[in-house]
Amino acid sequence: MIRAVGAHNVFSDSNLGLRQASPQAGMRDACGVQSHPVVIGLTARGWSTIIQAQPNQKNPMKRLFVCTSIAVLFLHRAAFADDLDALAGKWSMKRVNDSGQNLTQTIEVKKDKLIFEILTSDQSVVLHAEGDVKLEKLGPFSTLRLSHIRAGSSSSNLDDVDDVYVSVYTLDEDSWTMATNFDKQRDGQKPRLDVYRHVKTATASKESK
Repeated sequence: MIRAVGAHNVFSDSNLGLRQASPQAGMRDACGVQSHPVVIGLTARGWSTIIQAQPNQKNPMKRLFVCTSIAVLFLHRAAFADDLDALAGKWSMKRVNDSGQNLTQTIEVKKDKLIFEILTSDQSVVLHAEGDVKLEKLGPFSTLRLSHIRAGSSSSNLDDVDDVYVSVYTLDEDSWTMATNFDKQRDGQKPRLDVYRHVKTATASKESK
């Protein structure tokens, strides 16, 4: 939108034939940015229009970029919030290690906390680890960032781990696929692609029936 302001703001009162245009209410666009003011005056040479730029005025393309960026940020936050809600609960998968042992890996997500365990076939805990979980976007990939990690042979015997794990993941209803140890090389830990299944609680099973 365009608005007219007093011509005396731009022209001197001594200018010949100067006439003040009637002011109109300023308008703001969808991002709340004030439009450029336009001054219309009559000089000795005839009508002239002068655009008076306001300080710190943003051009339309920049305003569009800012608005789009804000919208995308809120959409990403909403998407990650939905993923955290979907990941809540316990997940499990079975695998065979390099020694031929049958192992069960479990992950339990409670809000922004994650608990990881590896158990033998007789349900003995081999590894217990826990930390803070955060979902982030890395280019086109969805990633899980695990930090402030404490790990040990049991939940009562934990030591601080000076490392941050970043895993790429996909989530599909009751299936959670994670690519781990691709972010960096770690001694004794090979890159893996694991597929976890959601462990349904007794309450959830009754509700599904």
